[in-house]
Amino acid sequence: MKKIFYTLIIAFAGFSSFAQSELSLPMFKDVFQSSYINPVVRPEFTTSIGLPGVSGIYGQFIFNGVVPADVFEERDNEVALLPEQFFKESKDKNLFQANFNVDLFHLRFKSDNWFYWFGARIHSDNQLTYAKDLVGLAVQGNGAYIGKTVDLSNTTINLSQYLETTIGASKSYKKWVFGGRFSMLYGLANVQFNPDDLSIKIQDSTYAHTFSANAVMNTAGIPRNKYNEPDFDHADGDWALDNFSRLKNRGYALSMGASYSYDSRTTFTVAISDLGFINWKDSVMNYRVKGSDTFHGLDALSDWLYNRETDPDSLLEDFMDNFDDEKTAKSYRTWLAPKFYLAANYQIARRTHFGASFYAVYNHKFYPAFTISLTQGAGRFLNLLASVSANQRTLTNLGLGLVVKPGPFQIYVVADNLYPLIDPFKFTNGNIRIGMNLVFGRVVPPAGLPYR
Repeated sequence: MKKIFYTLIIAFAGFSSFAQSELSLPMFKDVFQSSYINPVVRPEFTTSIGLPGVSGIYGQFIFNGVVPADVFEERDNEVALLPEQFFKESKDKNLFQANFNVDLFHLRFKSDNWFYWFGARIHSDNQLTYAKDLVGLAVQGNGAYIGKTVDLSNTTINLSQYLETTIGASKSYKKWVFGGRFSMLYGLANVQFNPDDLSIKIQDSTYAHTFSANAVMNTAGIPRNKYNEPDFDHADGDWALDNFSRLKNRGYALSMGASYSYDSRTTFTVAISDLGFINWKDSVMNYRVKGSDTFHGLDALSDWLYNRETDPDSLLEDFMDNFDDEKTAKSYRTWLAPKFYLAANYQIARRTHFGASFYAVYNHKFYPAFTISLTQGAGRFLNLLASVSANQRTLTNLGLGLVVKPGPFQIYVVADNLYPLIDPFKFTNGNIRIGMNLVFGRVVPPAGLPYR
């Protein structure tokens, strides 16, 4: 059990060191990276190439437990936290998420009526959910839970670092466009904690605490010392190169979609992405704890009166011995968070498009978002985007995007929420993607289409 707590501490420390899915990017269909969300995009350029280090960098942050404006107030030119309000506004399950990915390479080209592509990128996906009662313990203390059960089962961790290589294709047929991609996943490191039961019952007569646990923590790709315990002190470059080059933790993912052109101006799209999993087999360690026991505390006064010596460490050891503590090295599987995308696009003018979309991510529960956007092209060299989204408990998620094309260089910046620059206390989420692609050739469409 000590090893589980030790690994949990390391997991939280690692989580804090990392920098909703992208809502505005799909409107920039000429940017290759939009095909990761919508595989049916039909770009204007016949060829797109992404080079390592410059093709794309993406960072995202979500904290949907509370809206800061609801739990902070200004007092005498200082900002103060309202602890009771923080507890009141928290949900039964609260999400803290930090994701990061880097494009390594891509190649997309047109052949006849098909677009084909290949791409590779590295992901760092990190999610923590915490229970409302965990906040309650910190804010109200255990006195508020006398005669009640503190349920911490909603506290979960999933930290995953992996490499994705993907191939995809799209084809138009009459008014339809069909597309899909298949990805090979190679797990680099993972920490997973998802308890079936984690609770504390506080008796109303003796105030004794009954602890119950039925939980497993799985780890893979974590550096260890000679005692086979997690140890990041010796995780140098040689260790990382050896560990990450083996690519033994393999998985698969599938994405697909279709779009329908109702008329020359109106298009509807449906897509689903990241249906997949990773099997973790290399450098795996599982920690299981199961059991229940009651802790009555220490009677310090009686021990002093009767001159008895009490060793707190021995009491703790005796308490922990009542829990089954098992360490194994069994393979396990983690699932990606599937994403669902529904969109409608209307061409107002030759280079002006209005879009509305519904986007949802499933990560133990659905996290939906709604977006309306407007894109405006200025010649062939500049595209601008503005969007507003309802996402993660806030309605004022203002997005902006810019694509500039000097020669063969396609430089883009897309952010889904810049409202914190106006009011930082309305902030629950944000993401930004920046990069540069090389694009060549131009699709010559039939008469009447917007690329003429």
